[in-house]
Amino acid sequence: MADEEVIVIERRPLARRVLRWLAIALLAVTLLLVAAVAWLNTGSGRQFIVGRIARVAPASGLTVEVGRIDGSPLWSATLHDVKLRDADHRLFLEVPEVDLNWLRSSQGLFLFA
Repeated sequence: MADEEVIVIERRPLARRVLRWLAIALLAVTLLLVAAVAWLNTGSGRQFIVGRIARVAPASGLTVEVGRIDGSPLWSATLHDVKLRDADHRLFLEVPEVDLNWLRSSQGLFLFA
């Protein structure tokens, strides 16, 4: 019994462990956001947005169809073959091309140009 070893495990301070996990979580969220932005700028990401636009169903019954999106949907994009239909699904406006340019105003709001 005289040869017993005592092993002492020292743990890092709680604050340091919490900060480390917060940094890892922040890095993970940042990487996910970068991946999402990169994906939205691909063909499948643009098609996803076109599909989401088609699913919008306001109470008025208005439906919006977009043929395709060129450019970056987050900064400036061109929507092609935009069609607006009323509640009876009758076409009342067809626009061959819509240019969207997102600008930041001096008040911090985003505007269409």
